[in-house]
Amino acid sequence: MKNSILIVDDIKLNRIQIKDVLKDMQGIEFYEAEDGFQAIKEVEDNDIDLIILDLMMPGKDGFDVLRELKSEVTFKDIPIIVYSGMDNIDSVNQALELGAYDFFSKPLTSEQIKFIVPVKVKNALESYVQRKALMRLHEKTKLELMLANILQQTLIATSKQGPLVDMYGKYLPCDEIGGNFYECVQFEDSTWFIMADVSSHGVAAAMIASMIKVDFNNSIKSLPCPAEILQQMNGTFYSMMKGDYSFTAVVGRIQGNVLTLANAGHSQPIVYTRKMDSIHSIHFKDNPLGLVEKAEYKSQKIIVAKEDILFLYTDGLFNTRELYNIEMNYQDLCSSFMTYKHIIQENPEGFFTIMLRLFAGIADEKAIDDISMMLIKVR
Repeated sequence: MKNSILIVDDIKLNRIQIKDVLKDMQGIEFYEAEDGFQAIKEVEDNDIDLIILDLMMPGKDGFDVLRELKSEVTFKDIPIIVYSGMDNIDSVNQALELGAYDFFSKPLTSEQIKFIVPVKVKNALESYVQRKALMRLHEKTKLELMLANILQQTLIATSKQGPLVDMYGKYLPCDEIGGNFYECVQFEDSTWFIMADVSSHGVAAAMIASMIKVDFNNSIKSLPCPAEILQQMNGTFYSMMKGDYSFTAVVGRIQGNVLTLANAGHSQPIVYTRKMDSIHSIHFKDNPLGLVEKAEYKSQKIIVAKEDILFLYTDGLFNTRELYNIEMNYQDLCSSFMTYKHIIQENPEGFFTIMLRLFAGIADEKAIDDISMMLIKVR
């Protein structure tokens, strides 16, 4: 692979001399420009890896070239080695302040010809080539994360209508992909649901969230109780992670008019009873999953009826305002739920937007923590 060097000098003999100094370097393709205007055009038309730039030229001089290239996002990272006369060190200092990578003085001495200029050029090229490789890797990673985000979003439904309940969800990761997960599924005569929050972010958390989905969907086929499901999931994830990762979760089952809930260290859900126009208090909370090999979990049963609503969420809903020392708590959330619950019937997404603005201080912007919310309305 060749590296391209642009030599900019209004005196042709100087350009020839610099090319001669670098003649022993392998894989170099040279471009030339006799003034600043031609230099800018060469950079725009070619993939230049290094510029050797004379500062003193008529018309558009080296300083103008530096300012223009360093102000352009596309070209600002190209290393520029400047040179000027021995009696003009102030100009070299000015060029370095404008973003020049390095410098040498002219006329060239034998030491500069033999060692200094080739080494400076070699170092600048290697640095830029490595930077370009890192940028390509960064762009590739960004693309892969974007595709992973699309895949993750397809695995988390925003709405479902079932025979027993209607479900609406909102997921807002703080990175491209995150560690929250929620699900609501019908299995035989029951509606099962889960909301989980992995203790980290990014790729590892997203992979764990995917494993939670698989484990949950398998567990409801053989275990009748949410507490038993949490116990089974705890053992599974501790055996894999050995305590390095943990997650909180709420698991529930609606069978007939009975809601059974189990909570593994997760934010306290809201259970709204329409007949009483009130919120049912749930105060129990057991240990998060994956911290210890064996953990016990308990369930709580609540009678539900048509148009009762469950509201589940992750603690990220509160964390953004906490960053600015604005404390919002469960009682505030209950109060806001009662104020805006009428919106849920016609516009669940609007309800989520209000909750995000009130408690996270955002709408659909990035949060400082993953945020998930889920509404389950009993039919």
